[in-house]
Parts: sequence; structure tokens; C-alpha cells
Amino acid sequence: MKMQIALIFSVLLAATPATAMLDQTYGLGGTLTGKAIGTTDTANAFSALVNPALLATGQSRQFDFSFTGVRAGFEIDDEVLLDSKTYLTREGTDRRGTPELVRLSTSVWAAGYSHPVSLSFWPGHRMGFGLALSGPFEDLRRWMALSAYDFTNLRFGGPDIQFKGTLGTALEIIPKHLFLGAGLSIFMTSSGVSNVDLNTRSPTGRLAMNVGLNSALVMGMHAVYEQWGFSLVGRQAVNPKFRQEFTGTVRIDGSRVMNQPATIEASLYYEPAILSAEVKRTWGHFAFSGGVTYQNWARYEPRYLNVATRDADGRNYVTMPAITPMRDTLNPGFSIEYNGLRRMKFATSYQFRPTPVVDLSGPGNLLDTNQRVIGLSVSRDLGNVLFMERTVISMYGQHQMLEDRTVIKASSEYIGAPGYTIRGSSFAFGLSLAAGL
Repeated sequence: MKMQIALIFSVLLAATPATAMLDQTYGLGGTLTGKAIGTTDTANAFSALVNPALLATGQSRQFDFSFTGVRAGFEIDDEVLLDSKTYLTREGTDRRGTPELVRLSTSVWAAGYSHPVSLSFWPGHRMGFGLALSGPFEDLRRWMALSAYDFTNLRFGGPDIQFKGTLGTALEIIPKHLFLGAGLSIFMTSSGVSNVDLNTRSPTGRLAMNVGLNSALVMGMHAVYEQWGFSLVGRQAVNPKFRQEFTGTVRIDGSRVMNQPATIEASLYYEPAILSAEVKRTWGHFAFSGGVTYQNWARYEPRYLNVATRDADGRNYVTMPAITPMRDTLNPGFSIEYNGLRRMKFATSYQFRPTPVVDLSGPGNLLDTNQRVIGLSVSRDLGNVLFMERTVISMYGQHQMLEDRTVIKASSEYIGAPGYTIRGSSFAFGLSLAAGL
């Protein structure tokens, strides 16, 4: 009997918080203020995402909306093995050529709101609430699971093109000196339609819809002493998954029944758990800040489709994983701000992001390299405009200088053999409007 099984997935993901922080992928949205980390920036309507503790430091409600355009990706000019019978990526025939890597080009919006309040039952103390949202203009959710051997970007195109949102709250513990906060990110996943096509005289099929909820916790601390500021932020890993169980049943020749079970699973996208520390010092019109972010990449799960099934004799068959060694990283950075000109502020930053991908000599092709990130922003205080107070408009940009990386494959049978050099670039530019309400 010839049997064809077609599985069609429709996946919708609304997720949080996931990314707009400069120490993550691009630093999209209004949090891209030219700062390396930005967890000590008290005038930030995106505090629910960046550092929830900052929600209790403000004196009035604040709103921020931004628009960012991004273009990023890698290039490979070498002729390599693209497909084979052993390591199938498309038709399973030996084929060589230059990899066609898609460059990400997208536009992203972000909106943030912070609302501090005084506590009548605890005089001299404040608390705050906040909300941060972001997402692409084109789609609310975009997901693709490739084979384990395809050329896949580690950082570009995953978390930053999802619809995200996070809620946060904070409490002033020691007036004007110590603030603690927490935020919760909720991920909703729906895994769509399983369509079974069995070429027999009596076809059968199954339809299932699985809906799940997941969350990630964000916690922050902010301390102030004279001209010094210190912040500590931690966030759980973001790793929503798609899982679909399938069983097709068909009757052959009117009597014998055959069952064909299968389990399909994939990580929708992944953001590592982080722990970020930053110190800030103000001298007159200048403010200097420096810090480091620890990222837990060792638990990374790639966006590969994993399928498991078994035959009539009970033998199990699973897709072969391409294990790429990963490591945790430390990402140091520093920022400089200047506000000496009338109603103008300038900020610039530098951050080094070492690649978490240890070795690409195996069958996998998870593309990543060391990155040196430069950020710049210019803002202008417009004063009171209509019903908005302290209206500030900002222009910002970020350039990621991606270090060339040469890969030599350990076997001539691996996809990508005999080897290749990774090159790439990333740019982000945008506008932001912030105001007190």
C-alpha cells in the first residue's frame, strides 16, 4: 500500500517579553536608546521589560511609542554540499552550490507605559505598574522549522519578529534608594491542523487542536546612592514548543487495520535565561554606565522539526538531530550620555557579544559569530505638546559588526562541506516619541 501523510500546521503565538533589550538580538523598539544595557535608565516607559524595579522610580505616568526598521543576515559565497542522500535537506540527491540565505528585512513597533503611584498606607513610599508591547507590522507571528542540517541563523529572525507583551510591578523599599520589581510574560500557543491523506478506498483522518499557556518571570532591583545607580535583572528562558501527536487508521481490503502513529515536536523560538548587572555614575552633564549580561545558551534548543514514528514490527524511527555544541556567554558593554546642550541629549554605547556556538565542524549549520555592537541616539525635548507633558522625540540606530568566521567540516559528507566563511551585517534605525501623561 502506498500511503502519503501530509501534516499542515497553523501556529499562532502571542508571547512576551521577549526582546527589545539591546543586550539581546537587535535591541528593537524604544529601548534602543543608544545604551549598552539600559537597566539603570529611570526615565523609561519600557521598564516592565527592561527592569521592572524602575517602575517605582518615576514621578508621573509615561508613554513611549517607537518604530524601528531592521535589516540583518549572513552571507556565504563558497560552493558547498547543499543536499545528499545521507543528510537530506530537500530532495535527498547529491547537490552542490552556494547557499541562498534569506536576509531579514522588517519593521517593528513597540509601545510602553509606566504608572507610578504613592502609597497612602505607607507614607514616603511609591509603587508602580507598567506594560510593554512590541511586534512586527507585517505579521503577529512567524515560524519556520527547518531540517537539522539547513543553514539557520541563530539570532536573526526568531524572537524579534513576534508579538510580545509583558506586565510588571515595583515597590519602593527604601525611599529614593532601593526599588524591587517583577514582571510576568505569558505565552499562548495554538497548534493548528493535522491533515491525514491515506491513499486507500476507505481513508480516515484525525483533527486535534492543542492550546497551552506558558510564562517567563522577570525580576529586577535598582539601588541609588548619591550620584551612583546600580541595577540587577534576571529573566527566565523563553522556549515555547509545538507538539502534535498523530494517529492515522485505515482499513485495507475490508479487513486488516493498519495504524501509523507519529509525534511531531519543535521549539518555536528560543531566548536564553539572562542575568544582567549595570552600574551608572553621573558627573555634571555626563553619565557613564557599564555592565555585563550573562546569557545561558547551553540549554539552547534549535528550531528544527523532530518527528518520531514506528513501523508494523514496533521498530522506532526518529529524525536524526544535528547537535551543535553551545556555551554560555558574558556580554560586557558601556554607555556615555551627554545632556549639556539645551533640550538635547546624546547617547552612545558599545557592547561585545561573543558567539555561543562553539563548533560548526559537525553536520549542523547554526550560523553565528562574534559581534561588536555600536549604538547611537539623539533626542530632543519638545516641552508640553497638547495634552502631553515633557514630550521627547528621539532618533536612534545600531550597527552590529559581525566578525568573519571560517568553518571547516570534519567530513566531506556533511552539509556545508568542505567548508565556508560566514560574513554578515546588521543595521537598525528608528524613531521614538515619549511623553508624560
